[in-house]
This record gives sequence, structure tokens and C-alpha cells, in this order.
Amino acid sequence: RCCFVVRLVEEVEVDTVVARIASESDLATDWGRKLLKKMGVGDCESDSDDDVMVTDMNLSLKCPITTARITHPARGNACTHFTCFDLGTFLSMARKYKRTDCPLCQKTVPPDELKVCGLFGQLLADESTAGKESVKIDREGEIMGFKEKKVVP
Repeated sequence: RCCFVVRLVEEVEVDTVVARIASESDLATDWGRKLLKKMGVGDCESDSDDDVMVTDMNLSLKCPITTARITHPARGNACTHFTCFDLGTFLSMARKYKRTDCPLCQKTVPPDELKVCGLFGQLLADESTAGKESVKIDREGEIMGFKEKKVVP
């Protein structure tokens, strides 16, 4: 007796996957704000260690993989950093090298656990950041020169 298994696999273009992930992501800014708060930014009243105080933080708007400006800011569900990488670049590299490690924290990030960050996306789209490579976030969590837009789901 023999058993044969045939798997039909359709290769999907990276742009199609990027569009799907972006459409499935909650583009509200809550996720980004929660990550900043976990990092001790924007939570000056927290019970954190008195010896550690977050001051201004530089936030790069460039992808850590290509150093080009991020187009679709993403990170994995399990990532605890606010900084993002470019989703299209990440998926292209994952396809080419068969690896899905976050370029920032090295956690394994399966494609179904990728999300686009609404707050980082608003930041990139804002005219105040046009042409900039980085922005500053102050200790209260305010992104200098940027007015956040509330997204109603």
C-alpha cells in the first residue's frame, strides 16, 4: 500500500499579503500607546523603579532592514518594542531567506502574527514628519510636532 499526498500551493505576491495584513490590522493607535506605556514612556505616574527615568527618546522612521523610510509599519504581536519595520520588506526577506525573525528583537514572527501599527502609520503620514529620518518622543509620550488623530473603529 502506498499513500500519496499532493499539495497545491499558490504563491501570493508580497503586495497582496501586505494589503491583507493591513486590512486585518486594527489601525487605532491603542496598541502603539500601550507599547510606549510598557516602555515607561507616557506613564510618569507609574510605580516603576525610581532610579530609572525615561527622558526623550529618538524614534527612527527608517526600516532596520533596508534603512529606507518605512511604508507599512509593522511588528509582531509578541514584540514589545514600539519601533517598527517595513512590512513589505520583512515579507520579501522572509520569502527569500525562509526566516521570520523580527529584525529588532529577534523573536520569531510568523506572518499570521504580523500587525500594522496605526499610531506609527499616522506618524509616517503626517506632514510634520515628511523628509525626516527620526522624531523625538518626550517622557510624557508626546511625539514632538505631531498631533495624533483618534481613529474610531
